[in-house]
Amino acid sequence: MGLASGSVSVSRYQILLPPGAKGHAGKKLWGSWSTLNQMIEPHKAPPLTLDKKLGPEVAGWVFPSGQTGSHFQDDDLPPDHHWDLEMCQIDAAILLRLRLERRQVPNQLLQFLYKNEIYKILQKEGQVPNPKEKRQLKQDLQNQLAKRALPTIQFVDGLWWDRGGELWVITTGQRLRNLFIETFTKTFLAPVKAGIIDLSTPLVGLKAIGDDQEPQSEIASEALRLLTSTVPVSMAHS
Repeated sequence: MGLASGSVSVSRYQILLPPGAKGHAGKKLWGSWSTLNQMIEPHKAPPLTLDKKLGPEVAGWVFPSGQTGSHFQDDDLPPDHHWDLEMCQIDAAILLRLRLERRQVPNQLLQFLYKNEIYKILQKEGQVPNPKEKRQLKQDLQNQLAKRALPTIQFVDGLWWDRGGELWVITTGQRLRNLFIETFTKTFLAPVKAGIIDLSTPLVGLKAIGDDQEPQSEIASEALRLLTSTVPVSMAHS
């Protein structure tokens, strides 16, 4: 579901100040762009390769490339070029993009190889492994196969109103939404002991505003105005 089909899904969250802090949960809580960039650096996604050292699932922040806004015209740059958060500003918000890289193993293949390994052990040792050894064997096989599997890629975007302490997560998938909030919390909130709460249920199915339509709400109008100018990749893939 995306802008191309005429609807989006936006979930709103409020950032909570740490104990004893006063005012709004704005950027002054983090100090400076330099501080924010230091926070996000360890949580950026590694370069997308077929590296066998990576696990079955890898999530990290990436530059929101492919945008129509002037800040995001990077067609001449490699996909994994260096970037910082100043490059991700849209009006008063920061556009954040999380990439999830998954390597899935076909269950039938896993079961076939698992039974084959059990048979080999039986032939060699005269008995099958105990339940704990079976679980470990299956897990080891799954990890080995995941390292050889081609990755599938998903994106989820968010608009962080850093001055007002509000976050909009743009996805219809609960799993991706939870992953975004978990990574955002680990990256930006935990270091300053801030929290986050869900302000509302997802605003699913907001219709694009046409000549014959009125904005459904100020939130919907503002979300659609920004999203129409940025066209986040996640909205085409979620």
